[in-house]
Parts: sequence; structure tokens; C-alpha cells
Amino acid sequence: MGLAQKLALKITALVVALVLVGGASLWGLMGLSRHFDVAQDEYEQLREIYKIGHHAALAKMLIYMTVNNHEAIREQLEAAIRKSENLLNTDPPKYHGLDAANRSTVASIVMHLRTAYDQITPGGDAGVDPLRINAALGHVAELAGQIKSRIIVNRRTAASHLRITIIVLAILTAATIAMATIIGVNQYRGVMRPLRRFEEGVKKVAEADFTERVPLAGDREFSRLAARFNHMAEELDGFYNRLEEQVVAKSRQLISSERLACVGYLAAGLAHEINNPLGIISGYAEALLGKIENNNNNDNGSIDQATRTLNIICEEAFRCNEITSKLLSLACPGAEKRTSVSVTRVAKRVVEMMGGLPQFHDCRITLTVDGDEDDLFVQSNEAELNQVLINLVGNALEAVSPGGGRVAVEIKRRGRWVTLRIRDNGRGMTEEVMGQVFDPFFTDKPQRDQHGIGLGLCVTHAIVEHHGGHIRLNSDGAGKGSEFIIELPALTLEAVVHG
Repeated sequence: MGLAQKLALKITALVVALVLVGGASLWGLMGLSRHFDVAQDEYEQLREIYKIGHHAALAKMLIYMTVNNHEAIREQLEAAIRKSENLLNTDPPKYHGLDAANRSTVASIVMHLRTAYDQITPGGDAGVDPLRINAALGHVAELAGQIKSRIIVNRRTAASHLRITIIVLAILTAATIAMATIIGVNQYRGVMRPLRRFEEGVKKVAEADFTERVPLAGDREFSRLAARFNHMAEELDGFYNRLEEQVVAKSRQLISSERLACVGYLAAGLAHEINNPLGIISGYAEALLGKIENNNNNDNGSIDQATRTLNIICEEAFRCNEITSKLLSLACPGAEKRTSVSVTRVAKRVVEMMGGLPQFHDCRITLTVDGDEDDLFVQSNEAELNQVLINLVGNALEAVSPGGGRVAVEIKRRGRWVTLRIRDNGRGMTEEVMGQVFDPFFTDKPQRDQHGIGLGLCVTHAIVEHHGGHIRLNSDGAGKGSEFIIELPALTLEAVVHG
């Protein structure tokens, strides 16, 4: 059975139960209303009977106490007769329960009272027989007793009806509450259990676990939904596996392409950089060889020229060696043992050394240390750290203008990092240059008539990254200076002491 049919049956059952409770309530209220109407009529009858008896008794008392007050006796008897005749007004019946016997009794009361009334002569002696009034009073007492008995019976019947109504309502209400509770619990379980299973399934799918399957249990609607969910999860699983395979394949292709591109780029740069000194070496070597073959005399001029040629050949060979050494540093930085190194000490030595070079004597270079020098230690190879600072400070000094150039080196501790900041007011960099400045063999120094092979910053970047640090570059544009910021993991004082 489906959820919709179950809901319809349960709602119908609850509606039937509520209708029964309402019907029982209406039945009880209508019964009580009838008993109330009967009681009200009987109390009204009893009150009218008492009024008849009151007037009759008062007329009897006037007969015994008064000799000539015929008018007062007639008034009382007339009032009693009028009220008695009102009880007999049965078209339509005025009161419930006034049956034929009661009507006969009321008629007897009227007869006795009228006989007594007719015996009174206005203005004369009273010839009233008190026995007529006594007979009427006897009938009044009899009728009052019957009405009282009916009132008692009606009260007992109403009480019984009320008890039955309360019992029926209590039973129906308890049954309705129990049924509503059972239906609610059953409905809650029938809906929440499948929803929890779907929730778990959706959670697994959200976590990219497409192997989760929802059991085909519960109502028909939930079973159909579970089947569709499982079908969707199965399709997603297959799609995800195919996509993962494609991603792996494409990643391999991309990595291979990137490796080939890097190798080609590096090879092209290396060939260009090494071919230049090799061309010079080969040219001078051929020229020297030709001179040796064509000139056998040992004059001093030829020897001096040969010496200069050999010096050029040696310089270019050392240049090739420098290129290959830097490439080796780029390939495996940090191969030597590391110790705790004071960044301040290394920076002071580099600033002092670079500031003393003749080509930079008209440039101003400053060093600022913010904080305790004991907190400015890093785990490093001192030669590599020295190389990093020489590269950055040297580039900054080469970028500034003679005479007004300023280079500032700042060192500070920021949390768990030692930060080095090298700022200059030199040429600055464009967005294009900043995007390539750490690439191997990229340099703009030849444009400024300066020597460079484009490996200094690349090696610097590799050394910093190998030390677990970061290096970044800021520049507001051409002619607005540059700033390199290096962050290296700091050593604690205990590590420095025990290191």
C-alpha cells in the first residue's frame, strides 16, 4: 500500500472518530436539553399549582375570619379559577406531562372553586361551603405531589443520561487520542526512517562517495524514490570514475607537456648562454692558433697579444663554469648541512661588503633591525643565505641611479617568521617583468648595459622555498622602485642555544 492510501485511511479514521465524538456530544447535549425543558415546564406547573392552592387557602381563611368581606373571597376564588383554567389551555399544550388524569384533576379543582364562587352573593351573607374549597385544596395537594414525583424522576433520568454521555465521550475521546497517537507514531516512523536513509545517501554523494545505496524499503513512493536515487548514484559513480580516469590521463599529458616545455625552455636558454662564451672562446682560440702558425719569432708584442687572448678564453670558460654552477644550485639547493644562523649577522656582513664596492660608493645602503637580535635566527646554510642577500642587494644597487640611489634592508620578527625586506628607489618593474622575474635566464640587465645571465633570482627563489620560506615582489611600476620580501621560519631561543 502506498503512502497516499495510508494517509487517506488514517485521515478517514481520525475524521470518523471525531464525528463519533461530536455525535455523542450532540446526543448528550440534546438529551440534557430535553430533560431541561421538561424540568422547566414541570417547575412552572408546580409553581402555578402552588399559586392556585395559595389563592384557595387564602379564600378559606377569609371565610373563617371575615363575616361580611365577600368581595375579597370572590377575588381570591376568581384568581384561583383563572390560574386553573390556564393549566387546561392545551391548544397547543402549554406544559409537558399534563396527561388526561392531571387534566381531570385540574377540572375537578375548577369545578369545586367555581361552585364555591357561585355561592357568594355580592353584598349579602356568605353561604360558602368550606368543604368545596377543602376538596379543591386536596386536589391541588395531589396534583403537586404527582408533579414533584415527575420532577424527581426527570432529575434522575437526566443524571443517568449525563453519566452515560460522560462515559461515552470519555471512551470515544480516549479511543480517538489513542488512535491519533498510534497513527502519528506510525506515520512519523514511516516517513522519518526513509528520510534518514535518504539523508545518509545524499551525504555520501556530497562527499563524492557514489557507492552508497538506499534500501528499497518503506511505502511504495519511498521505494520508487530509492530506486531512482540508486540509479542516479550508479550513473554518477560511473561518470565520476570515467571523469577521474580522464583527469588522470589529461594530468599526465599536461605534466609531460609542461616538462617538455620546461626542458625545451631551459635547454634553449642554456644553449644561448653557453654558446656566446663558447663562440668567443673558439674565435679567440682560432685566431691565436693562426698567429702561432704564421709567426714563429718570439717578439714581445705577439706574446702580450697571446696572453690577452688566453685571458679572454679563461674568462669565458669561467663564465661557462658559473652558468653550470648556478644551474646545479637551482637543481638541488640546500644540499649542505644547515645550522642556526643569525640573519642579522649575515645581513650586516653583506651590507658592509656591498656598500664598500667602488661602483656603489655613491649609493646609500642602510640596515634596520626591529626587535631583539636573539629572536632573528633561522635554520639555514650560511653560504646560501649569504648568496640570497648578495643577489637581492646587488640587484637593488644596480637598479638605482648613481648619486641619489637608496637601498634599505629591514629585518624583523613577525610571529613565527623572520622577515627580510629589501627596498630600493630605482627603476621599478612593470607587470610583465614581475611575472617573469623568477624565471630562469630572464633578465633585463643587457638593456641597461649590465652583465647578467638571468639565474640569480631563480636560484634565490629556489633557496628560499627549499628553506620552507616565501619570497614575494612588490613594485608600483616603472621608475617607482621595487621591494623584495623574504619570510623564513624563525628558531626559538632554546633551539638556538641547544643547536
